[in-house]
Amino acid sequence: MKAITGGAPSRAIRECMARSKLLRGIIKSEVSQTVIRLVRRRAAVRERWRFVLAVVLAPSRVVAFRLRGSSIRVLIRPGTRDGDIFDEIFVGERAYEPPPQAASLLESVHGPLRVLDLGGNVGLFGAFVFNHFGDVDVTSVEPDPANAEILARCIASNGLQAKWRLIRACAGTRPGSVTLEAGRFADSRIVETSEGNVIEVPQVDVFDLVHDVDLLKMDIEGSEWAILADDRFRHLDARVTILEWHDYRGPRAPREVAIRSLVEAGYVVMPSVPSDVFPHGTVWAWRPQIPTRER
Repeated sequence: MKAITGGAPSRAIRECMARSKLLRGIIKSEVSQTVIRLVRRRAAVRERWRFVLAVVLAPSRVVAFRLRGSSIRVLIRPGTRDGDIFDEIFVGERAYEPPPQAASLLESVHGPLRVLDLGGNVGLFGAFVFNHFGDVDVTSVEPDPANAEILARCIASNGLQAKWRLIRACAGTRPGSVTLEAGRFADSRIVETSEGNVIEVPQVDVFDLVHDVDLLKMDIEGSEWAILADDRFRHLDARVTILEWHDYRGPRAPREVAIRSLVEAGYVVMPSVPSDVFPHGTVWAWRPQIPTRER
């Protein structure tokens, strides 16, 4: 398995910041934070200076980069929310690296690791699992047309058409169509209004897709609540799940409800540390009682 790490302030810099209010203000300024993010993102790709030029000259243009130490390509619009998701996965917190218990279960799988990626966005999670695990079959579900087009290009750029399937639809609990507020990058979501940049998109029943899945990733901007509340979720056979919950369209105390739903479905849960800043969070969960499947 491969991990791509970003830099962090040195001990000397942290000590100077602790002593100097002026230095703290400079480093925490918007300009400084932008430069710091750029330097850290640049360290995670092989084409470092091309990455810098892309951010400066064409931040909304789709550009392909190879991950550092890897042949896997990612396609992002570096000056948009794509950059934040890139940070989340490859640079700072590396939110999708499984905890030891989950990693052990995934490593015990014989044959290709089967991954269902609900909320495929531009393919960064898919690129991560191919880079991290190697032998993988991925199905990504993504409704936003702009995101899905970049995801399709990512699949083709890596020559993974036989291993990576794209479904251009929303993830839900029944087939049909829904109203999507599109064009929000990673934050596109189902809405009940006809105002703004809204379009009709297909919806698929995820329970038709989730059978015999080793790793289920769900980051679908509030659509997770209908799936978690469905009786079929209790019989889910996904060995490992990573869920990003959102307060959008969610219940009161969404973090607690998300954890309870997973526990009631028989999962062992490791939630992230609660945040007072962000209206969302991640939960890793695994079901060790599911026997190893032969492929």
